[in-house]
Amino acid sequence: MAKSKKKKRLTIAQIERRDNYKWGAMFLIVFISVYIYLASFLEMDKTQSHIDIQLKTLNLLKEELALTANKVEKMKRSDALSKKAKTIGLVDSKPEIIIVNTKLNND
Repeated sequence: MAKSKKKKRLTIAQIERRDNYKWGAMFLIVFISVYIYLASFLEMDKTQSHIDIQLKTLNLLKEELALTANKVEKMKRSDALSKKAKTIGLVDSKPEIIIVNTKLNND
């Protein structure tokens, strides 16, 4: 006949110790999961705020660029140039008439 194996009986203290280890491990896993979730949430929030700041800055720079381009276009006009020249004391040039004489020789 086969030898009968003795089954190891656990005492109540051993069972409670195992349960304590299981609950401790579960608590640790839940704590770490919540920590990782909150850390990633905070990082996403920081990233979103940086993106918002960059978009606001981009819009301000676009607006400033448009205003500056309008000023440049306004300064390119001849009447604006002549007004500016008069305010700083430049003398207007007088147009000269150039007459080109051509002689055609018919031989």
